[in-house]
Amino acid sequence: MSSYRFLRCALVLSISSIENGKRLAQRAIRGTGHCEFTIAEQVSAFKAMVRWEEEGLPASGDDVLSAYEVSSPTYGCNYTENTFTEAEQTAGLPDVRMAVERCLF
Repeated sequence: MSSYRFLRCALVLSISSIENGKRLAQRAIRGTGHCEFTIAEQVSAFKAMVRWEEEGLPASGDDVLSAYEVSSPTYGCNYTENTFTEAEQTAGLPDVRMAVERCLF
């Protein structure tokens, strides 16, 4: 188990143990590094969080505790947005993302 996955699982379990699990949504992103989110992914997550607060519609997320889900070839595809800003392109993020198996659906 990667250290990132371990930390995600530990967070879910600790939040759930104090009965706040329903207030946590985690989204898996296909990337090779830690916190390698595109601006588009950040904006999408922020909008979902604000909608949750303002309208009561919980943000959707991925099941980080399910070994079956995590081992699925489509894990991380729901929220990965390979739309890059000019700065992200200059920094080489598209090349980094190409190293990860593409989501095909």
